[in-house]
Amino acid sequence: NWNDSTRQEERLRFREVDVLLRAAARRMIAARSAILFGIRQHLQQRGFIEVELPVLKRHPDIAPAPHFEVTDSNGQKLYLRTTFPAFERLLVSFDRAYTIGPNFRNGDWSHKNIPEFTMLCLMVRGATYLETHRLVRTMMADVVSAVTGSSVATYRGAQFDLRSWEEVNLDDVLADRYGVHLHELDDDEAMTTFASQQGIALQTLYSGGHMFRAALFDRIFEALIVPAFPGPTFFTEVPWYLAGPAERHPTKAGVNLRGEGYVAGMELTNAKNVLTDYEALRTWHRSIADEKRRAGFSEEHAAVDSDYLRSAGYGLQPGALSSVGIDRLIMLALGVDTITEAVMYPLP
Repeated sequence: NWNDSTRQEERLRFREVDVLLRAAARRMIAARSAILFGIRQHLQQRGFIEVELPVLKRHPDIAPAPHFEVTDSNGQKLYLRTTFPAFERLLVSFDRAYTIGPNFRNGDWSHKNIPEFTMLCLMVRGATYLETHRLVRTMMADVVSAVTGSSVATYRGAQFDLRSWEEVNLDDVLADRYGVHLHELDDDEAMTTFASQQGIALQTLYSGGHMFRAALFDRIFEALIVPAFPGPTFFTEVPWYLAGPAERHPTKAGVNLRGEGYVAGMELTNAKNVLTDYEALRTWHRSIADEKRRAGFSEEHAAVDSDYLRSAGYGLQPGALSSVGIDRLIMLALGVDTITEAVMYPLP
């Protein structure tokens, strides 16, 4: 019996047979196709240009997520991208652009994480991160509603309306609930103490520095803050060291003009004002390289992305980016419990 629960792994490995035998699998693949088509149509109608970006890179991304590596016929090591750091280079050339494609992270497996996943990233020259996120959430609600008949998603027994988002200032939440401000956690010892007081494990590759604080704060955020906001919530003004370079807040110390959008405990979207100051970008990249070396990474893994910096030197224009996890959006839209159910051929 192909529908037997014990054959779930087999159904995922041989999805073409699953589509043949199960109407639910056919509906899922058809809906995924319709959602991807709807996203492209929505953006193209609003003046966006789709740009394809390379999967293989000469330098590893600055993200702390472990990379997959390959070697070409000349023995040169290449890296599969973990995200779209090169996308903001397009601000040299375009007013509105987007890309959809796979990214790869050699990390953990869970109901919401797999090594190969699909993302949308878009950018708008002259916009703020709040504006691009509002554009993205309108797009998600419109597309999901067109495909499923409603912007209300049912996931693991709870309902969420993708048209109804709460915008929450992260510093205000921390201050109200725990009596601490973000700038007070911009210190290794202070963050370690706060995490220990809250019973959060200190599991990170780094022994200090802002990548240490980024990894530890991410644990604090997902353990203490995210569960209190199960509905669609966009957390604004995150710590400067979290998730890559972004424009600093003009008046608040230690804060970036960046946000993260969560639904049902999963990060679904993020957005940021692009950091355009060349010297600040170069300092950021070099500091990441130095921290990787101190953590024991090889020189190859600690290399600065010289292509990115050279492109930025031609003059990035002010603007903002926003990204969406496509597989997670489909999970929510179709009410499937795990990310492996939302893709055609997941690794079992």
